Amino acid sequence: MAAAGAGLVNPVAGMAGGALVQTLGAGWALFNQRHVKDFLEDWLEHYVELATAADKLRSDADEQRVDLDEQRADLDDLNTTVADLSESLGDAAFATINHILEVVRRTAHEEKMERLRNAALHVALADGPDQPLQDILLSILDVLTVLHVRLLDCLFHPRKYGIDAVNSADFHVVGLGIGGAFKVIQQHVPGFERQDILERCLDDLINQGLVYYQEQGRDARLLGNPLPTTLAHDFMTFITAPDIRPSTGLS
Repeated sequence: MAAAGAGLVNPVAGMAGGALVQTLGAGWALFNQRHVKDFLEDWLEHYVELATAADKLRSDADEQRVDLDEQRADLDDLNTTVADLSESLGDAAFATINHILEVVRRTAHEEKMERLRNAALHVALADGPDQPLQDILLSILDVLTVLHVRLLDCLFHPRKYGIDAVNSADFHVVGLGIGGAFKVIQQHVPGFERQDILERCLDDLINQGLVYYQEQGRDARLLGNPLPTTLAHDFMTFITAPDIRPSTGLS
């Protein structure tokens, strides 16, 4: 009897088991639905972010293409201008202006850049010295600092710096006594308060063939005046605006 009973299935238990399975199935389906829903919501959120980023990239790319097209057009215009300039100036003058531009790129000081612009104007107007001398003058300007050029300018135009003299030949009169010319320059020309800097710049100008002393020997600088040479006059003319010429202070 017990054995026979063991083989019977309790209909109530069977129903309960089926309901449990159904419940578990429904719960799992609900879990899956929620999981899928959350997943889809997250995915859609990320998709929107990615789509927005993609739109921005496309927009940036379009802007870059426009900028690139504009840059290409500007470059074409520049190449046309350069070609026209080369043809109108001639090969030699165009090469000289390119040389000037190379020096400009290595220059940060406005005062020297102004001198370089003046030289370029002389080349463009064809009123500068002949080509070999132009090359020499540009090589000098390339190595000289603003202080060198300022000192040389002072020898030609002392009144520009508040010195009551026609040119540097009169410095010993303005600064009476031994070393008068040095005192005058140190007192009036910015950047030369230190005598060692003044002496160094004078040495450089002498080595470049731009300045000389009539006196000879150890006391030349103490007793004499620094005087500009003919080459210095050519140099200052070349780097001065075309409508201005330095006064002649030559002996």
